[in-house]
Amino acid sequence: MSSGFLVREAREGDGPALLGLARTVHSVSLPIDSSGMEDRIAVSLASFGGDVPPEDRRYLFVLVDLDRDQVLGTSPIIARQGTPERPR
Repeated sequence: MSSGFLVREAREGDGPALLGLARTVHSVSLPIDSSGMEDRIAVSLASFGGDVPPEDRRYLFVLVDLDRDQVLGTSPIIARQGTPERPR
């Protein structure tokens, strides 16, 4: 029986899997170097922790296959990207 999938925050240990995705799908939302990916994850974790001002928060989520414990996808959310005049 399949356990399914889970969407959760990106964690420090997800860096290698996210790098693999970024290099495979040629994503414009993910860096393709280790340092950039570590920074992206660190900002996301700090955003979740409330350690970043609300207007600068950037969240990074991952989709995990629970049966294989493997990161299959990702989605970023940039806080306060839009305005009432220019919603996004």
